[in-house]
Amino acid sequence: MTNYSFLIFEYEIIRRLGRLLDVLLFLSGEVLGLKFKQYEQVKEPEYNQALLYIRDIESYYSTISEYELNVLGALIATSTKPLLEDIHNFQLYLIG
Repeated sequence: MTNYSFLIFEYEIIRRLGRLLDVLLFLSGEVLGLKFKQYEQVKEPEYNQALLYIRDIESYYSTISEYELNVLGALIATSTKPLLEDIHNFQLYLIG
């Protein structure tokens, strides 16, 4: 496989009408799905939603298994406060 990296914004997952990953990033040997939520703190339903999105990417795409790609995910909670005012409120939750 050629060593390219690229990303896709607002990727709709096949077989899951209406399910969108905000960013799907392809790196050498890995796929990273990013889901952004505008919350001060992420709750279990949002975390579970992101887990399901990553599971769907792993399960529904033959290219993932064909090229033995490692699928990772991140749920990123963005604060409702302006970025420059309060940057330390950003949180990152790794999934996968």
